[in-house]
Amino acid sequence: MAYDGLAVKQAERLDRETEQMLAHRWRKEADTQALQRIVTAYIPLALSQAAKTQRFGTPIHDFRQAALVGMTKAATKFDPDRNIRFFTYAPWWIRDELQKCAMRYRSLIPIGSSENNRALFFRGRAIQLNAERAAAEQGEQLTEQQLHQAIALELEMDPDFVAETMMHLSGVVESLNVPISNDNEDGEWIDLLVHPGPDAAKLYEKQCFVAHVRKSLIEAFQFLTERERYVMMEFKLSDDERTLKDIAGEWGVTYQTVQQQYYKARDKLKRKLRHQGIDVRILRHFA
Repeated sequence: MAYDGLAVKQAERLDRETEQMLAHRWRKEADTQALQRIVTAYIPLALSQAAKTQRFGTPIHDFRQAALVGMTKAATKFDPDRNIRFFTYAPWWIRDELQKCAMRYRSLIPIGSSENNRALFFRGRAIQLNAERAAAEQGEQLTEQQLHQAIALELEMDPDFVAETMMHLSGVVESLNVPISNDNEDGEWIDLLVHPGPDAAKLYEKQCFVAHVRKSLIEAFQFLTERERYVMMEFKLSDDERTLKDIAGEWGVTYQTVQQQYYKARDKLKRKLRHQGIDVRILRHFA
């Protein structure tokens, strides 16, 4: 979705009646133009939320895009019959997407966006600083293990989980070329990762191929419409195991309408992957 200063200045101001009318057209008739009109009208809201939220080093362009994604999700789920305005409903969805964006950018290793991971990301550092400050006032210096235990105690989490997750969030990647034991008799940690069999080259080739397929699939998703992308993500890639009937109920449309969106998305993905020279039979998961 494009955004610029002109789009913000020319954003339509929707009154309650117009907003409800557009939302009903989306939910009952799957009118994408009505959905787009709501989303476009509230671009200033999304950009305002992005500007007010701490980015944790995330590039502002990525942050703005995340805010627009969150607002689009809000628009697809907005229920006008609940008698609330969209500008009241949307901020939670926008902040949720901004938090996910910040976590993805900050961590070198994907850690997911569960409640515990978010608590560590947004509160862990503050708890650590407070513990360090309190120790310094007593003339003490806490070890990393003690800091993790302080965080775990405050957030009521397992200390090992805290230690592992905080390492990922800190961007610290330990070298594998260090001894396993102090006497150096057990070799280095990297030795444990070397494939012992004769098929190491084949294994590496397979890993490269999987990475190529993943990259191509992500690029192919960009050619889907918002509704097609939503159906594919919710039906095939969501952890919630949602069905097409679930999505149809959410949108207030027939099962056949959602099924048609899914088939269109699947076929588009296959065409794009064929163009990349990838055998689409590997997409049995999307059958």
